[in-house]
This record gives sequence, C-alpha cells and structure tokens, in this order.
Amino acid sequence: MKIALLLILAVLSMPRLSVAQYGSKAVYRFLNIPVSAQSAALGGMPVSLPDAGPAQLHNNPAYLSASESGQFSATWSRYLAESSIGAVSGAWHIEGLGTLGGGIRYMNYGEFDRIDLAGNTQGSFTASDMAFKLALARTYTPYLRYGLGVDFIYSSYGDYTSSGIAVSGGVLLSFSEAETTVGISFVNLGTQLTTYDGIREHLPFDLRAGVTHKLEYLPLRLSLTAHSLTRWEMSVPGDEEPPDITANILRHLTLGGEFLFSRNFHFRLGYNQYQQDELKTDRTIDLAGLGFGVGITVKGVGIELSRNSYSEMGHLFKLGIQTRL
Repeated sequence: MKIALLLILAVLSMPRLSVAQYGSKAVYRFLNIPVSAQSAALGGMPVSLPDAGPAQLHNNPAYLSASESGQFSATWSRYLAESSIGAVSGAWHIEGLGTLGGGIRYMNYGEFDRIDLAGNTQGSFTASDMAFKLALARTYTPYLRYGLGVDFIYSSYGDYTSSGIAVSGGVLLSFSEAETTVGISFVNLGTQLTTYDGIREHLPFDLRAGVTHKLEYLPLRLSLTAHSLTRWEMSVPGDEEPPDITANILRHLTLGGEFLFSRNFHFRLGYNQYQQDELKTDRTIDLAGLGFGVGITVKGVGIELSRNSYSEMGHLFKLGIQTRL
C-alpha cells in the first residue's frame, strides 16, 4: 500500500515532465485508446467503477479483485480507415499474494505502399503496435484496494521498430452505504528502451481521478472522471488563443452514466468534452465525443457493444465478450 501511494505522490510531484509526455507529441499513442466497450461508452477512461471486468485493468490496476478470478475478456473493433484494434485480458486470484491480471492489446494499421522519392513503388510494408501487461492488486481493507502494473511495448512500422516499458498504478476506495466509489490512477509512466531512428520520445502519460455514485431512487450509476491532471492548459487544434478557465475545466472532464435495468442488461452513455472540441467541424451538428453502448449477459457470458463518434472521420464500433473459464 505504501509503495502504491508513494508512486502516486511521486507522479503528482512531476508536472513539468508529465506535460511533455501528454497527447499528440507522445509515442505509442495507441495506449490511450479505450480497451473495453464499457470504457469507450462511458467517456473513455473511467477509474472508479465498482464492478469493472478484467479489461478495465488498463485504466486502473486496482480494479482487479478476487471476485474476478478466472474471468476472461476479449474485445475487438475496426478502427479508422483500415486499421483494427483488439485486446485479451484475464484475472486470477492467488491466496496470500493478491489478484494477478494480464492482458495483450494490439493495433494493426494495415498494409501500405512503399514509395521512393522519385514516386516509384518499392513493394509494401505493414505497421502495428502491441503491449503486454502484467498487474497485481491487493485488498488493504474491505473498502480499499490498490494495484500496480507494468506494460512491455513493441512497435513496428516497416523497417523501423521501437520498444518501451511503462508503469501504471492506482487505488480504489468504496463507500458501501452511500454506494459511492472513488478511484485514482496513473498510466503510461515509462520510457523507450529502443527508438525508431535514434530520437527518444515521451510516452503518453496521464493522471486521472474519478468518482462513481449510484442514485438512491433511480437505476442509474453516474461516473465523473478528471484526466490530464498534471497539466492545466487543454488546447486543441484550431484554438486561436489559450482556452479560458471554463473551457479548461470542461476539457479535463468526462461524464458517463449506466442505466442498470437489470443484472443482465445495462445501457451506457458517455461524453468527452476534450474529444468533442478536438474533432468537431462546426459545419453540422457534431456528435464527436459522444459514446453509448449496452452490456448484456446471457447464460454467464457477457456481451458488450459500444459506438463512439469521431465526427467526419467516422465512428468506432467496439465488441467485447467476457466469461469465466
């Protein structure tokens, strides 16, 4: 527990380094794409859900618990253009040690023509990214869990390859009587081990905090998540001047809601203001940043579907399956 808290405090004390690591200037940006359909439908990065599956360990390793032991999940989606993204994750509880989680996520960008400076075709090449994650979570009290994880990353773009290592960690605090859960996590804190062409780049580090609360008289669970907490200014392409205080606050937040109609059917809706401002075109009514999805359980098999709008670039559909082995 002390190690997890010290790591989080260390991250909080490094604002200048973290700013340099964020967003479009970072390498391995596929690490910021939501792994599960549940995450995608709830704004992309919830860190405080009370009953997250094994795929959510990429958002917060503290999600892992003994109740998930033996669970396995797989997700897949066709991404923008001809690219695709997928992941498999699992959790196993080891008495006396804690709950161990593992997962592999990949990004396949497809095949490209190799063209020289004179415009001649010189065959083709492929591009892909992959990350293998190991994580361990322990229960400190019945209401507090903490977890740490490590990602081993490999990237290949034709003749250029790169590898890296990243650490993640988090805590999850539950208030059972109020049906409220609070989570804090950091992701992608690491470095490149080998570079593409001798130029070292930063990883897409992020620090997040969130709260989830189940309403007393409605079957609705709301989640509010703050991201990019080590930087203040949240500028996007097209900004003619730095955003004001209201715009900065809103761009730091994502909002998600789960309608718990029954144990076997959930409807989810989420919104990401930063993504909306980054992708909107202002030419039509733009739904960029908006996501929704459903979770259905049939004979012990969970099926998750989500859809997110990327404005004129298209939509992201994600399919996930979860079961117990």
